[in-house]
Amino acid sequence: MYQDSHTMSASGATTAHEAARWVGPATGESRSWIVSPDPDTIAAVRAAIAPDPRLGAAGACADLRELATQLTDTDPGIVVVDVDPDPARILDEMRVLADRFVQVRFVVLAARRSQDLICEAMQAGARHVQARKTMTSELVSVLDRLHPGAGRDGGACGSLYAVLSAAGGCGATTIAVNVADELAAHAGGPVLLVDLDTKFGAVAGYFGRDGEYGVADVIHRDGPIDPQLIRSTALRQSEGLDLLINPASAAFGAGIAFRHDRVGELAAACRAAYRCTVVDAPDLPVDAAADLAASSDATLLVMQPTVKDIRNARAMMSAPTDRGLRQDRVIVVANRYARRRHGVLLNEARRALGGIDPRKITNDYRAAMAGIDYGRPLAQAAPRCGLRRDVRDLAAHLHAMKGRGAASAV
Repeated sequence: MYQDSHTMSASGATTAHEAARWVGPATGESRSWIVSPDPDTIAAVRAAIAPDPRLGAAGACADLRELATQLTDTDPGIVVVDVDPDPARILDEMRVLADRFVQVRFVVLAARRSQDLICEAMQAGARHVQARKTMTSELVSVLDRLHPGAGRDGGACGSLYAVLSAAGGCGATTIAVNVADELAAHAGGPVLLVDLDTKFGAVAGYFGRDGEYGVADVIHRDGPIDPQLIRSTALRQSEGLDLLINPASAAFGAGIAFRHDRVGELAAACRAAYRCTVVDAPDLPVDAAADLAASSDATLLVMQPTVKDIRNARAMMSAPTDRGLRQDRVIVVANRYARRRHGVLLNEARRALGGIDPRKITNDYRAAMAGIDYGRPLAQAAPRCGLRRDVRDLAAHLHAMKGRGAASAV
């Protein structure tokens, strides 16, 4: 791997500048670098990443100008940058390097991970902002996800399912959360649940999770959206479920600025990063919803069996094909269905929707609220209820559709 060719200072201690003198790695190996003027920080980062042999012996530079002399245009490296000495100046310099060396993954190390710093770091090209106090327990996992060799074997493309809403308050997020949880049993690895609710960030609210940054930071970041960026930003909710939350949850109802034109690029990166992705997107503009649906294996259009929701669903599906939903990839979900109240209305819905038979999801308010109140999926909160059974069957149907091409409602 790396060979130390530095000399000792007059006092016998190794300076940060001296520690940066390394012989390059063998062909095909990725470099890892630490940028800090503080030898103690360099030592701490090396100790934190030591458990991962793929990261090797990290080289060190006193500043980013020195790092620029060590990188090459083909370096698939990872760089940990200590910004505490002067955050504004260092991030400005990092932005220049990130634009020049697009294949390098930058991680910012800071004593305090404020929202302002996170936003500025993401805009400067950082893939992650690491708090210094939790570096020992978290950094190796972060860098492992960012490693150029990380990802699914063979570069295969994972499945992606969009969950759209025909009207507000129809329970689309509850469906998205529980479909994602049930799909984990089929995926052979964690399922990614992406929250594109730009008004309320309901996925984070469902699980009671607070995140300092998430999908909005990813989609507003300068430069490409790639699988490593998705994995390093996602939060682990459980063994089978990762979350890419929306910071809108921190400003409930106020909404946030969002680059809807990059929804397709985001979907492609999620496909490359995970075997299975579910996207909760209840309030996207028509064009962005169409882009997401076009990137999906299937689209769940969630409605309640009411006249208003059926009209909205019909309008969404009847829009011109360049702006609407492809009917052969849409599964209409009639949520909160009660046979005694809605039997006739579903027959009308079938005719209104061009013969598509909505999949019925049982109306079980108590079970749904048990999951929401305790921040748990139905498989844990109410495993034997009819609502969970219907969602589990829907997830099994989605999994069975994989590889068949077009979706059809059954």
